[in-house]
Amino acid sequence: MDLTISIGNLSVGGTGKTPFTIHLTKLLDSIYGDSAVTILSRGYGSKLSNSGAVVELHSSADEVGDEPFLIKQELREAEVIIGSNRVLSFHRFSRHANESPDSKILTNKKVYKSILILDDGFQHLAIARDIDIVLVDARKPIENGLTLPIGRLRETEKSLLRANVLIFTRCRMDNSELVYNRNWENRILRKFPHLRVFHAQESKLGYYSKKVWLDLQKLKNEFKYGNKFLKGKRIFAFCGLASPSSFFQSIQEENPAELECKQYKDHFSFPEFELENLFQKLEYYDLLICTEKDFVKIYSRIKPEYENRIFFLKIESSVFEKEQWITFWKNVLDSKIVK
Repeated sequence: MDLTISIGNLSVGGTGKTPFTIHLTKLLDSIYGDSAVTILSRGYGSKLSNSGAVVELHSSADEVGDEPFLIKQELREAEVIIGSNRVLSFHRFSRHANESPDSKILTNKKVYKSILILDDGFQHLAIARDIDIVLVDARKPIENGLTLPIGRLRETEKSLLRANVLIFTRCRMDNSELVYNRNWENRILRKFPHLRVFHAQESKLGYYSKKVWLDLQKLKNEFKYGNKFLKGKRIFAFCGLASPSSFFQSIQEENPAELECKQYKDHFSFPEFELENLFQKLEYYDLLICTEKDFVKIYSRIKPEYENRIFFLKIESSVFEKEQWITFWKNVLDSKIVK
């Protein structure tokens, strides 16, 4: 590979890795439109995780994992590979695995540069990387400060010595001021002055139904229900996320007449009996709302009579320091990509 990037975190649970991975891949493609990107993921909890697999558009979330499947649907030109043994899966399935360090990929006389993105790769040291990105939740960057099994940290702060970039995710603006844990940031920069720090937010694009999700062109251009879509309605919201508070809060902010929330465990698969329980909620509630990560696991089982009453919230990640962020990656690509 010409460039290998790891995206990971210090804590167990969600820090917004999936939308950030999508954002970064799109950014790299906008800078180097002739890049060939491979995203390598464990495929946690999926049927094919042990054997490994290439994620295809016709794959299912059960087979390859909810997050890799979602990434593939959003980044259709990217190569997405899963496997609990990531090194083996990469060498078995990637079309770039046997390239020499100074090789280039020639497709229809067009030269491509290959980029490997390791999804949740900070603790996966078997694969060397050029850039290590660590994401922390702006609201609680170090959780309770303790490592597993007492706390939620996979590693202590000392592991940031291995990192190159620190991203505060889920930042927000309040009265034109960026809100995040500044005290922790200042302390970390004193201890690890080598880190480049950026701040990201997750923005709501709208609420989408099954019919729109199956049509990528419509997903990009149509049916973007705005902030008034939920106002005055009775809403049942559900999600299988490690950190669901921001999802539920974003719905509450739209002033539904009534809101009931249900949290499932992370990567919950929604067996038939539980899906039927959710359908029964529509006897009272106007709409069911979930995350896109949950929707990819249930969309094929939504009954026709419910298709216009079950929606997912689509979000996208972006970095506040837009110009500095683009310049950073231009410099990285100029120095790392084979000419």
